[in-house]
Amino acid sequence: MLDLSNRPALYFFLDRVNPTRFYQVPMMEFFQDEVIADLKRNPPACVLLRPESPADAPDGRSSESRIPRVRAYVAEHFPRTVRAGGNVLALPPGYSGRLLSPQLTHLLPSTPLHLPQA
Repeated sequence: MLDLSNRPALYFFLDRVNPTRFYQVPMMEFFQDEVIADLKRNPPACVLLRPESPADAPDGRSSESRIPRVRAYVAEHFPRTVRAGGNVLALPPGYSGRLLSPQLTHLLPSTPLHLPQA
């Protein structure tokens, strides 16, 4: 999982490993090429987007404006988006499966994370 919603605690609570060394979007701004290389080397199962969250733009700048090359890479390689509760997840083509184990689904309230097959 790659979190672009600026909620780094989710890596811990969802038992996921960050594919990059950056835990918040503002830190990625000057290292976009490194982030993209990390995603190519260790592609995540999904990308967590939450474009209308206050956490997405703590200083008034959205992640789209802050990391446009990373967002373009995500849009190209994770074209399928689904809503899960208040979250938007980007998935790679042909993804079918489970994002979280049944033991962890309670961590995102009202979130149906068992997605239908494409």
